[in-house]
Amino acid sequence: GIFDAVVGNPYVMRELPVLLREQGMKILDFIPAVHAEAGQGSFFLNLAESYIPMAVNAGTIADSVGADWLSTQRAASERGEFFGACNYYAYLAQRN
Repeated sequence: GIFDAVVGNPYVMRELPVLLREQGMKILDFIPAVHAEAGQGSFFLNLAESYIPMAVNAGTIADSVGADWLSTQRAASERGEFFGACNYYAYLAQRN
């Protein structure tokens, strides 16, 4: 569905420490961050406006599903009831 259209590999950050070690690298730092918004949608609503058409064009979701979901998110934002959040992670590594 929609998740499949925006997430290439949901496990890559869990796998990265092993992959880095296998490449002779050492983790120096790990940087987590959260971006969230509530009430009015801005960043995430704009993201949805971009990703939903791509998901429809890729055949990941039906046009009606994408249209309904976008309509629901737009209405939630207009009522001040929108919520969106995403975790971001970064590893800082160097070759041993």
